[in-house]
Amino acid sequence: MAGKKDEKPKMTAKFPHCCDECYGKLYYLGAGAFECRRCNKTIYSDYGKVRKYIDENGMASIPILEKMTGVDRETLEEFEREGTLYDPFENIVKCHGCGCVIEKGRYCNDCQENIIGRLAEALKPEETDPVTGEKRRIKKKNNRMHYLKNE
Repeated sequence: MAGKKDEKPKMTAKFPHCCDECYGKLYYLGAGAFECRRCNKTIYSDYGKVRKYIDENGMASIPILEKMTGVDRETLEEFEREGTLYDPFENIVKCHGCGCVIEKGRYCNDCQENIIGRLAEALKPEETDPVTGEKRRIKKKNNRMHYLKNE
């Protein structure tokens, strides 16, 4: 048992798997908080640490959150990209299409719909009209296979 006390608990994907004091099983409480039922200690994931700090102290910029919670900047920026953390003091998120301010993601709803429409249009098959030389969209008839007659 003494050898087990010297080992540190393993972290996968920034979530604790066992209590760092008694190595007991952790139960998820919500909002990044885990509780050890053996010693009643509450352990927080990276998200839980940030959320707890914001609940107690109010919103802060990413550098302050990094310093006060010990969560690295890359993780905080990932939370911001996912939309689970919004930093009003830094890095205003703008749409990559039109430049308007958005809460999360890369594109606003209008640009997303525009991109989807353009992709759908680009994926439609085309053929060239032999008489006029214009390109036109092929309309499918009866979604079944057709055979050419060899005469």
